[in-house]
Amino acid sequence: MHIKKFLFCLGAIAVLLVSCDRDYNELGSDILGGENYQLGTRHDFNVTASTFATGAVQSNNLATNPLGVYTDPVFGKVTANFVTQVALATEAPTIGTDPEIDDVILKIPYTSTATGETDSDGNNAYTINSLYTRGTGKFNLEIYRNGYFLRDNEVDGSNEITSQYYYTDQNQDIDNVKVGSKLNDLETTDHEENTAFFFNPKEIVTNEYADDGVTVTNTTREAPAMIIHLNKEYFAEAILNTNSANLASNNAFKEYFRGLYFKATGNNDDEALNLLNFTAGTITISYTAGETEDTRTDRTITLNLTGTTISLQERQNAFAVPQGRLAVLGGPGYTSQIDILNPSDLEMMRNEKWMINEASLSFYVDESITGMQHADHTNPQRIYLYDMNHKQAVLDYLYDNTTLSDASLNKYVYGGIYLKDSLSPTVIRHKYKIRLTNYLRSLISDDSTNVRLGLAVSQSIANSTMNRRKSGAPDFSEGSDFIPQASVISPLGTVLYGADATDETTRLKLTVYYTIPNP
Repeated sequence: MHIKKFLFCLGAIAVLLVSCDRDYNELGSDILGGENYQLGTRHDFNVTASTFATGAVQSNNLATNPLGVYTDPVFGKVTANFVTQVALATEAPTIGTDPEIDDVILKIPYTSTATGETDSDGNNAYTINSLYTRGTGKFNLEIYRNGYFLRDNEVDGSNEITSQYYYTDQNQDIDNVKVGSKLNDLETTDHEENTAFFFNPKEIVTNEYADDGVTVTNTTREAPAMIIHLNKEYFAEAILNTNSANLASNNAFKEYFRGLYFKATGNNDDEALNLLNFTAGTITISYTAGETEDTRTDRTITLNLTGTTISLQERQNAFAVPQGRLAVLGGPGYTSQIDILNPSDLEMMRNEKWMINEASLSFYVDESITGMQHADHTNPQRIYLYDMNHKQAVLDYLYDNTTLSDASLNKYVYGGIYLKDSLSPTVIRHKYKIRLTNYLRSLISDDSTNVRLGLAVSQSIANSTMNRRKSGAPDFSEGSDFIPQASVISPLGTVLYGADATDETTRLKLTVYYTIPNP
């Protein structure tokens, strides 16, 4: 398993979090040390919570997209395919006379981190971020020309132009109209560009040679990337020898060449899944052109992997959520919903003029579930609590501008980070703690409306965009019709103790520390 697991010391984080609570500090000496106030009173409120399956979810134009196959011992197998439009880097390129193609290279950089180590040849070592593997990590990757026209907009029943939405369950639509044979058909002894593809973490080293073909004149080093040779005869015909009208503009080109379709299939127990920024990808067509040998020149045409995209995800062996538990799972997976504070509790807090020092929900991971402690299972690093009614972030998320050198841990006061917690000197558990301090303050002082809260996996805490669930999905109702986009991207999930858990120490509840005026 190639992923970092960030486990924080809860005590150290607690000190940091209190120091960074802006609103609490702003109260200053008006409360701290004041003679008219009681400090640090704790009250636990019961909550209600349940989990629903999201069904198919909107997955066009995501910031990053999963590609590959992976079987989680808890949640089963996910297959992630991908389709993207392709655009000319330069419209209406001048091909030249009598073009002869040399090669066609697809390149998509991986998100990786240098380890600081080098081998005996001076090559830098890297780890690929957000990579999940089983066995050898090799799987069958097929790349096809896409035949499905991807639109930006559509006309609805009222003849209004609206955005076109695509969903995770549309793989068959794409697969049914793929064009011809696979394009990554280069036969090599290890088949690493097709039937035994793997996400290679090696640094890419390119040498330039003198005329003698031996002396190295320059060396270029690049971070790891997907490098695949595409069928050059196909691209010679499709690009170099096509009617110039097809290359006149990107609108014309996207109608003519409808993009690439990436299809993944597992090889028994060998699997891998990676999150990729496909928009950084390119196809470089290298060729020569000229009327005579003396006038022939080296030329390139670059195609960018930009435009409309769809993440195509399918899950098998659906997980049955046990009684008293909650589940969150990315992609077409699971989201949970939580209701806090009944009207009488909220009225009591308002009447007694509670001053909220801290309010939080702690979600303990149920590690007794089969597979949860297996080496092939990874708990998500972040979960995200949001306002389901208004399909937006809660105040505590919006107010939190805290940052760390690792951007994935930003907004750490708001929280939702995978933490280690010592329930006793001998019992270590893991949990996610999310603060609702500002949300609760607004309910009391501003008479705001108490809303239903949603809980989901977050692949990127900076991303609070909401995506649609497909109409007709199970448990489809107002408030649940959108889920966080950061959850659609993630392949990960976890099982949490719910509000009905029998063990009080791990049961989900709203914990409030408050101050009230003395009579």
